[in-house]
Amino acid sequence: MKNLISIDVEDYYHSAYIRDYEKNPVKLSKESIKPILDLLDKHNTRATFFILGDVAVKEPEAIEMINENNHDIASHGFTHTPLWNLNKETFKEELEKTNKAVKKITKKNIKGFRAPYFSIDKKTAWAFDVLEELKYVYDSSIFPMKTPLYGLPGAPLNPYYPNKNDLVTDGGKIKEYPLSIVNVLGINLPGPGGFYLRTYPLILTNKIIKKLNKENRKINLYFHPWETNNNIPRIKAPIKNRFITYYNIKNTLKRIEYLLNRYKFHSFEDDLNE
Repeated sequence: MKNLISIDVEDYYHSAYIRDYEKNPVKLSKESIKPILDLLDKHNTRATFFILGDVAVKEPEAIEMINENNHDIASHGFTHTPLWNLNKETFKEELEKTNKAVKKITKKNIKGFRAPYFSIDKKTAWAFDVLEELKYVYDSSIFPMKTPLYGLPGAPLNPYYPNKNDLVTDGGKIKEYPLSIVNVLGINLPGPGGFYLRTYPLILTNKIIKKLNKENRKINLYFHPWETNNNIPRIKAPIKNRFITYYNIKNTLKRIEYLLNRYKFHSFEDDLNE
């Protein structure tokens, strides 16, 4: 079974936990992305890169590198603003600005989207109207459990076509790849990705992926380039914020390689074309 792997291309200063504390951000996307591309190439794996328009404008070389390595190019919005702080009009503007910035570099049309902070839920279901209007094909923004920041409890665990009236039944036009959750000993846990990828013991990460694959479900693995770069600035923020942002960054690439050695992965577009 081929699992899904994606990278949300934003920089450390876009993080929800430190962005309000960073006054003069250092641009490190290109530095962070190069080792990821080398690792994917080593394991002959294509991934999906959800590009933030802000990064495409400020660091076009980073997007050029991704495109030259023949990975999927998708959208992550422009300013990393969650959808609950936008409306239909401002969301459409964000998408169009990102599409323009990315297409200028890659000459390709964008097919997929991931909302900042996985912020598609019942209150922001209107996002699918905009995605359909702009001819998107797939989305990966729905987190089928409640977390402190986001989540849509009751959403399907497998890929489906969300009905815009409730988002938890089929009937829509855009294919949704929900983020992975798994029940372990009666407790729902987020699948390894982002902070959870850095925090879970490897024995738990293995248990989750094996359980999902045994149930014929693919792990939807995701991470951010800044989570693999131990050189990102340490911002003076509250202890909780710093822990969530920086914990175990030095080992993230090793963890990803560990998984690439043990499981098969491919991009969203490759999965759509199967």
